[in-house]
Amino acid sequence: MKTRTVQLGVKDRLVLLGLLPAEASFLEIKMIQGIKDDLVLSENEKVALGVVQHEKGVMWDQEAAKTCMKGITMSEATAALVAKTLTTMDKQGKLTVDHIGLYEMFIVNTKTDEM
Repeated sequence: MKTRTVQLGVKDRLVLLGLLPAEASFLEIKMIQGIKDDLVLSENEKVALGVVQHEKGVMWDQEAAKTCMKGITMSEATAALVAKTLTTMDKQGKLTVDHIGLYEMFIVNTKTDEM
């Protein structure tokens, strides 16, 4: 099985967690379960980043986050599922500024690599 490793910061990890579908086919749900464990912030990361949950969302120390990149390895099928989700959101006009980094990583850069 081909895999792909992407370097994700705190924000992209949390945004990706939020955009993964809650409902999907059996195989897609298995893929989603596999990647969620890698995306979730560990207790040590939460402490190091000073993560605080507010009514409006999650806050963390932006300076500390600059050094908190994590390599996430996923199957090509999982990467395709992420790309499909982002493409659907794009067509529906539901992308936000928070999705830009992931969209570029999974859609734009993938198209550039194929050329």
